Amino acid sequence: MSFHENLFPSSLDLIPLPGADSIEEDTSTLFASSSFTSENSGLGMLSSNTNLLRLTVHLPPPYGDRDLGIAQSPSGLREKGSTTGNAVWRVTPPLVEWVMENKWFSSLLNGDSTTVLELGAGVAGILPAVLAPRVKTYVATDHSQQILKILRRNIEENLVPTNSIANGKKKKASTAKAEVMSRVIIDDLDWLHPPTAYLPSLSSMTAGTGFSIIFACDTIYNEALIAPHVSTLHHICSIRPADLPPTLVMVATELRSYEVHTEFLQEWTESGFEVYRVGEEALSDKLKEGFAVYIGALKR
Repeated sequence: MSFHENLFPSSLDLIPLPGADSIEEDTSTLFASSSFTSENSGLGMLSSNTNLLRLTVHLPPPYGDRDLGIAQSPSGLREKGSTTGNAVWRVTPPLVEWVMENKWFSSLLNGDSTTVLELGAGVAGILPAVLAPRVKTYVATDHSQQILKILRRNIEENLVPTNSIANGKKKKASTAKAEVMSRVIIDDLDWLHPPTAYLPSLSSMTAGTGFSIIFACDTIYNEALIAPHVSTLHHICSIRPADLPPTLVMVATELRSYEVHTEFLQEWTESGFEVYRVGEEALSDKLKEGFAVYIGALKR
């Protein structure tokens, strides 16, 4: 069956990608019509040479603008066996702004039963810093202990709880922040490991409900990681009980390599997912500037 009418509002302007032909046609059009150029086709880091990155995310009322100070590890990018998760990627700030502005997504991320998983979180912590106060559980994952340590610090430093009032009394900021951090789980998850290495712990983190939403921000840049990435998505989405809505997967990426981009989408659709690209009319102006956002759900 198709989930399009049941799950997604028409305001998202979704473009279905059922197979190889539609993927190649849509991706060709996307790369040709976007602000993508060979000059800006680097990996997509905001800055790879500063230890502390300062930026502002613009959120809708009542949240307002939020100034963030994000620790990075430029030296970690240059070490042998380094990972790109040591720096902040360009797509994340405009994505979290758009998710919060979009009424449908904002409502999904505002519930006592909502559970969120982020794959390839890196050090940034921008999504959990903004979204964790609104959900039941937020699990942020990567595969480097150094990255996870910096990630935890960034979330703690930038987290501003949305509700600091309880029983008519104003909570201390430290108390409110500690309450939100109790919902945040930071864990090691390597896509190259077999599912038996991570599925039991992920299931226990959500008390058996699986995840409502999975975010993957700028995780598509290496052909060798495409199959493990998609396999991980499939296994995690499969633990969602049949009596609950399927896990929604949001993949946001900067446009770099047409070949890698197309290969990922083909692998994703061939693994049993219905995949849609969010149309330009539904995106923010910032996300129209060389980015793409996709939503997928495992077929049932």
